[in-house]
Amino acid sequence: MLGAMALIACGVARFLLDVPPAVVVPIPAAQILVLIGGGTVFTHYGLLKRRRGRFDHPEALLTRGGLFSVVRHPMYLGDALMDLGFALLAGTWLAFGIYGLCLVALGLQARVEDRHLAERFPEAHRHWSLHTGLLWPLRAVRGASPSPPRS
Repeated sequence: MLGAMALIACGVARFLLDVPPAVVVPIPAAQILVLIGGGTVFTHYGLLKRRRGRFDHPEALLTRGGLFSVVRHPMYLGDALMDLGFALLAGTWLAFGIYGLCLVALGLQARVEDRHLAERFPEAHRHWSLHTGLLWPLRAVRGASPSPPRS
């Protein structure tokens, strides 16, 4: 949240101070990233709230619905996409530096939350983590045997 606010401030300052951008990106492309990221955050917030009711003491591990089947922290992925859009709108090296810090913070936060979920739901989390990415929707292939060749 603070990172996004800092990135928005960078964008406003760039336009108010007429600072030339370090990177020029079509504004609609950056706006689309902001909208996709924000939509991802709000959609998955709704899924969590509807299925679990409480965030602090969930009764079950949500592994399906939305992006949960391919990424363990889709809301953080949404934050990362939204922040990238804000950084591209600002277009300054300072904004890209702040974006890098945002990514580090999101990664650390996701790992802490992942540890908490693994302690609370050990078996379900172990299986889920073998088949999903932490912040990026890539199916893990750890320990998976290759598919037999088709003839």
